[in-house]
Amino acid sequence: MDSNNFAVFISGRGSNLFSILKKEREEKIRGKVSFVYSNRRSAPGLAIAQQFNKDYYTFPYNDENEKRLLDKLKRNRVKLIVLAGFMKVLSHEFIERFKGHIINIHPSLLPAFPGLNAQEQSFNYGSKISGLSIHFVDTSLDGGPVIFQKAVDISDLTHIEDIEKRILVYEHRYYYQIIDKLLNEKWELKGRNFFWNE
Repeated sequence: MDSNNFAVFISGRGSNLFSILKKEREEKIRGKVSFVYSNRRSAPGLAIAQQFNKDYYTFPYNDENEKRLLDKLKRNRVKLIVLAGFMKVLSHEFIERFKGHIINIHPSLLPAFPGLNAQEQSFNYGSKISGLSIHFVDTSLDGGPVIFQKAVDISDLTHIEDIEKRILVYEHRYYYQIIDKLLNEKWELKGRNFFWNE
């Protein structure tokens, strides 16, 4: 894929989408959001796509519609698929087709607390340190190779909502940077270990 186009998949409010589009507008990302896709017509994040004059598509994710999605990715020469609160499991075939070109951000230090409600899992466990992980998507649950992690001290927080807010600040700080680097710099995987090539 010879372009620097990327697509963002969402299902909800789109807070990371807003951050990414803002950084793109500020030319902090050397790439272009070709379109936004949501599997939910009611996703508030679609209003953010409109606000930034981005093409967006919304239809249920299923076998039939996956073909529509693949066509849009091909026509837009998408180099990277960015999941930002996308709450649907991609098919094995889709993941294999774009292996090494789909990334996700997860609010824990994987492999700790995969899946839904990671912040609540962390709080209920009594963790003092949480954080975020940016990782490649494979066919396991939040189990793809990790690209970047940031530890976040949550030892002083007494509510799950406060943990979510604190981690989100760091998500917005780092996700766009990793997107930019993946689009423009060289990297390699050795087994499960990710390295930037200087």
